[in-house]
Amino acid sequence: MSDTFMTKRDIYYQNVLLFKNQVTVDQVVNDLCCTFNVSRYQLQIRACNKGLISGPIQLILKSGVVLDASQSVIKYAKPNKIQVITIQTSSRWILIVEKDAIFQSFISNAFHQTHPNTILITGKGYPDVATRSLIFKLSNELQREQPHLYQFKISALVDADPDGIEILSCYKFGSKSMAFQGDTLSCPRIKWIGIYPSQWILQGKSSMINQLIQLSTRDYKKVWNILSRSNIRNDSLLKNELCRMIHLGYKSEIQIIPIFKLIQFHLEI
Repeated sequence: MSDTFMTKRDIYYQNVLLFKNQVTVDQVVNDLCCTFNVSRYQLQIRACNKGLISGPIQLILKSGVVLDASQSVIKYAKPNKIQVITIQTSSRWILIVEKDAIFQSFISNAFHQTHPNTILITGKGYPDVATRSLIFKLSNELQREQPHLYQFKISALVDADPDGIEILSCYKFGSKSMAFQGDTLSCPRIKWIGIYPSQWILQGKSSMINQLIQLSTRDYKKVWNILSRSNIRNDSLLKNELCRMIHLGYKSEIQIIPIFKLIQFHLEI
């Protein structure tokens, strides 16, 4: 077998008339993985990595290359190419940020100078497999290899809207399309720290009404769909905040409240 890897986009462009759209390729690849109980990597198919990481962590690849996220933001490799992950012993928090724009604003505002013990990760919206696999690796394998990191906090900061909650759910519980690999692509211990509707109330909903966005018909449909899932119904915070979102009829982006104050609060508890 060749050592050559292809992206799903490469496969699509090899026969556009056959596949007609990218979704078809995605479904075929997932079906093959599920049928033969293999990963996409084992089929030598990969997605284009898009996740970023910054903070006191080093990834040492099997090739010997060292990716040091404490020196600069790195676009990390697939976890199956990583030989060793080294986290500085002072590190005590992983913060997953939904949006690249928020991630970049943290970096440009010297986030690590005031929060040197925090590892920042973003999947730039809906996370790819590499991002979810890395978080799983950080959450599970490092607990066995480095027991002193067992109490390591892993938190997520997402928009208070249906897509933000869907992204959070993807990190915590895995995605429906890749449920067959859910055990290695999910991290149930992730704590959602915001933004959620009850925080609008604490800040004073009337004072920020111009920043809130009314839920659309699509939004209501998506929220009800999310609420129908058993893992969401068993998570009281998620369930209650989704119900509150429906009751209020609004959604919001992360920037609606002072993010740094929110982060500082959760670092102290």
